[in-house]
Amino acid sequence: MFDWVFGTPSAFLWLEVFHVLGFSLWVGSIFILDLKLLGLIKRAPFYRYHLVPWAYLGLGLVLLTGFLFVAGDPYYLENPALQIKLGLVVAAGVFVMVFHQRLVDTQLDAASDAPVPAIAKVAAATSLILWLGVLIMARMIPYQY
Repeated sequence: MFDWVFGTPSAFLWLEVFHVLGFSLWVGSIFILDLKLLGLIKRAPFYRYHLVPWAYLGLGLVLLTGFLFVAGDPYYLENPALQIKLGLVVAAGVFVMVFHQRLVDTQLDAASDAPVPAIAKVAAATSLILWLGVLIMARMIPYQY
């Protein structure tokens, strides 16, 4: 049913383009919030709610294209790099939902120059490390195939 994913070179190419675009929107939004929590972005002219729609759009693209990759070739699920990537995505996603979300809601204000508590900085650094791990494992997938 999904043979066209790998059977048509241009289909795979475009899926890859939209997967990377989606990942950039999704994780890029999180990176911006993390960098602001770390104090590396000072008075940025945005609020959290400006980034959330872009993050959700990116997440939707990643989920759709990721599903199509796996549906096109279920062997992908046996790829150790993909398995680690998916584990890191789950860990990072749970982390964002449980800890990061609360800290971002309470700490980020575009007009605020108040110092960020150490726990918020630790959470931001943890988030960045988890998402960088996802990115590294994503790049490893073709080499483990």
